Order: sequence, then structure tokens, then C-alpha cells
Amino acid sequence: MKKSIFLFGSLLLVASANTTIVHGEEETLSSEVTTILETSNQVDSDIFKDESNLLYKIIGEGEVQVGDGEKPIPNLGTNVTIPDVVNHNGVAYQVTVIAPFAFTTYEDEAGNISEDGSNVEHLVLPNTIREIRDKAFYSAIYLRTATFPNGSQLRMIGDNAFSFSGLTKFDLPDTVETIGVNGFNYNKSLAELNISPNSELQSIGEGALKTNPKLRRIYFPSKLSSVGNAPFSGTIGLREIQVSEANPYLASFDGVLFDKGLNPLISYPADKDGSQYQLPEPVSSISDYAFEYNVNLRDLKTNNNLKEINDFAFKNMLRLEKIELNEGLERLGRLAFFGTNDLPELIIPNSVSSYGKNPFYELDGMRKIVFGKNTNYIFQGFLGGSFTNLEEIQFNSEKLQIESGAFSFFSSTNQEKLLFTVVGEEAKEELMTKLGINENNIRIIDLVDPVDPVDPVDPVDPVDPVDPVDPVDPVDPVDPVDPVDPVDPKTPVNPVDKDSKVEQNNSNKNNQGNNSDVKIINSHSGKTSQELLPKTNEKKSIISLVLGLGILGVIPVIMKRKI
Repeated sequence: MKKSIFLFGSLLLVASANTTIVHGEEETLSSEVTTILETSNQVDSDIFKDESNLLYKIIGEGEVQVGDGEKPIPNLGTNVTIPDVVNHNGVAYQVTVIAPFAFTTYEDEAGNISEDGSNVEHLVLPNTIREIRDKAFYSAIYLRTATFPNGSQLRMIGDNAFSFSGLTKFDLPDTVETIGVNGFNYNKSLAELNISPNSELQSIGEGALKTNPKLRRIYFPSKLSSVGNAPFSGTIGLREIQVSEANPYLASFDGVLFDKGLNPLISYPADKDGSQYQLPEPVSSISDYAFEYNVNLRDLKTNNNLKEINDFAFKNMLRLEKIELNEGLERLGRLAFFGTNDLPELIIPNSVSSYGKNPFYELDGMRKIVFGKNTNYIFQGFLGGSFTNLEEIQFNSEKLQIESGAFSFFSSTNQEKLLFTVVGEEAKEELMTKLGINENNIRIIDLVDPVDPVDPVDPVDPVDPVDPVDPVDPVDPVDPVDPVDPVDPKTPVNPVDKDSKVEQNNSNKNNQGNNSDVKIINSHSGKTSQELLPKTNEKKSIISLVLGLGILGVIPVIMKRKI
């Protein structure tokens, strides 16, 4: 009995102690809640609304921002004008900032547009606004225009400030110096982003203008020095990029964007007119996504100075049928040719030795691809995806090293009929061992520079054989006439020379006369004039001379009568 009472008493003491502890916790919690509520009320005192239901938060002496920075302002109506000054508790505050999320919309848990989001369509902002902070208009799908009056003081547009908005047109105030990362990306209705020649714009963040499919033209002012990486990726309607001639950092040539000095090539507009393009000579580098989604180019030629083609450079060039890569090119970036499905053949120059990840992926129209001598290392994922029409892969390296998994083709690629052309038995063994290629699918060739089709053509010159042919040179009908000189009466007539002359005159009728003339002349050329003269007595010589002179006198008379 005593033990039971003692035990019961002990339990009461423990219970009493526990109750005291619990009550102590309750008192502590109550104190903390009171403090939190007081703090919350103090914060709330910095937030207020005006008569149009716009929400403001005090951010400094005499300054407020629009929105509390955490959630959107709902149910403002379609047309809203923000004042430059608001009064609260007898104090005037200048409106200088648009807070994060102030005009966003979002989906609820059911996937519907929440009624707690912004429904503003046309917004007029005061010239006192200096900053539009990150995500201020993020996913503002109802927003169509946001305009500023003359004299705007806006300096900065934050990251994702207008991402995924419904903007159709935006006139950038001249005072803006910075547009943040993804500042205007994914605006599917944005057709005009107007920047004036007087703009103070200095920096555009990475991706700030990408995926705006209706944007047609863009102008960059003189002070702009940075546009980030891949500034127009996905902006598939872009036709022209213009840059102020006074800009010391950037340049445009034929509507294409470059760094100053035309190197590197930054962006070739996706919808630029023209089916052919020759890379300007100064270009040694093509930037990421530079030709992405181009829909008009069919023939692209590089220059002699190009060294590197960077990641995704030719991604989804939907109509490219031919590309000529130069010797001297050293590197191809990650997925450089991804999705160029109309390209039937690709020849990689001997000079290329470095590749990014998955350099040849999704080339569905490719029939043959040739790799140069310095493509030695075929790493995992080197070729892959859909190569439905692929018939032949040629490796010209004699030191081929292949990783397992180098080819990761989709089932649409008929690997059983795929022909591999290699140089030497070692390369053949490498394909069979590392990739399990059937021996019957491998062809060995001798390396006689098959990659360079220009070399065998150089010696051929169809004009050369024609040069030695000159049928006129051996014919010279004037030469045999030289020995005849009938004007000199002191020289006896040489009957041999006369005969020779007759033969020569007949040469026009019979070509054989030429040969006989030459023989006669040659036969007498070694004799003296005395040997050539016929032997006769003095009287006969005088008679012959008289007759000769008489004949010479008669002939002109006869000729005269005939005339």
C-alpha cells in the first residue's frame, strides 16, 4: 500500500513538472508570436495602396516602389497609368522602381490562370522610374504595351524583366544603359523593339532577345559593347541587324552581326534573304548559334582564315544543302551541325583535330561523311541520333582510336548496310574490335590524298597541247625568189635559177614543187657562179645576149597591147 501511494505521488510530481515545462513553452511561443505580429504590422506600415488600388512599398526616404516585391498586384483593369508621385500619411513619395513580380501572371494548381495575377494590358509608366527589377513583368501574358513619356529616367531593366510577356511593341527609353539576362526573351508577339541612335544602351545580357519569333529588325547604338552569348537564338523571323557606324565594339555587314573588325561572326539572321553566303575573309571564328534556324541558306562557303566553329553554330539550318569547310579549320563545337537534315555530304578537312561533345548528331539527310587525317580520336557519342540515309563513313587517319559507344544511332539508321572506308589494317581492326563492325562492311583504301579533290586536277591544262602546233612556220614561198635578179644586165641569166623560179611559181598549184625547189637550190648552193654558167664561145654569148635583150623589150609591148 505504501509502495502504491509513493508511486502515485511520484507520477503526480512528474506530471506537474511536465505541465510546468509545457506552460513555459506556451508562454515562450506566445511571446514570439506577439513579436512576429508586431514586426509584421511594422512592415505593413511601409506598404499602402492608392485610390486606384495600386500597391506601393516605401524603399527609402521619399521613394517607393510599385508592388511589394513578392507577389503581383491583381485586378487593376486593362489600362493603367502609374503616377510619378504618391502621398501617404501626409508624405509625398516619388515612384522610382517597379518591384519584382508586380505585374506577373501565373497558373494555379489546376493549371488555370490565377485571378491573383495581373490583368493589365496597356501600362503607362512615369518618367521618374529608374529601375525595372528582375521579373517585374515576368509572364505578364495580358500585357501588350508599356510606354514611357519623354524625359524618362529609366536606367536599368533587370533579368527576365519582360520574359514570357505578351508585349507587341516596346520603345526603349534613350536613358537605359543595361538590359539584363533574358530581359525580353520568349515574347512571342513582340514585333518591334525600337532603339534610337541616341540611346545610351551599353550592355544586353545573354539571351535577352532570344526566341522572339515576330521580331524582324533590330538596331544597336554606338555605345553598346556587349550583347551576350547567342543574342538571337530562336528569333526565327529576324531579317536584319544594324549597328551604328560609330560603334567601336560591334559591326554589321550586309545585315549580319560581327564584332568590330568582322571577327567573330556573332549572328546571321534566321530569315535573311539569300540562298548563298561567302564568309568574309577576316572571320576566324563563328559564335554559338550563329546560323541557327536559318531558313533560306542552301550553300555556305567558309574562307581561308576560319579556325573554329563553336557550339550549335549551324543548328537546325533547315535548308542547307552544301557547305565547304576550309583547310586550316581546327575545331568543331558541340552539336555544331545538329538538325541540318538537308545536308547530303560533309567533308571534314585534314586540319580539324578538336571536337566538342556530340559534334555530329541528328543529320537525317546525310549520305556520306568524310573525316580528314587529323581526326584520330573517335570518342563516345561522336555520331548519333537519326542518320536514316547514311551510306558511308570514311576515316582517313592512319592512327584511328575509337571508344566504345562512339556511334549511338537511332534504330532508323541501317547499320547493317553502312560502309566504312579506312586506311590500313589497324583502322579496320579498331572498327571491328571497338564497335563490332562486320568485316564485310569495311573497305581499305590507299591514302593518295583522296580527301582533296583539287590535287589531281591541277596538272590538267587543255591549252598546253595546242601550243606546239604551228602549220605556218615551215611554209615560206618567198625564200626561193631571192637568188633571181633580172634587173642586173651584167649578170648572165642562169637557166638553173630560171627553172627554179618556174618551179617555185607553180608551188601554189602543186605542193610537191616546194620539195623539188628546195632540192634544186640545195644541189647548186655548193657550186660557184662559174660552175653554174654554161660553157659557150664568145659569138654565141653575144647573140644570146642580143636575143635576151630583144625579148625583154618585146614583152612589155605585148603586155601593153593586151591591157
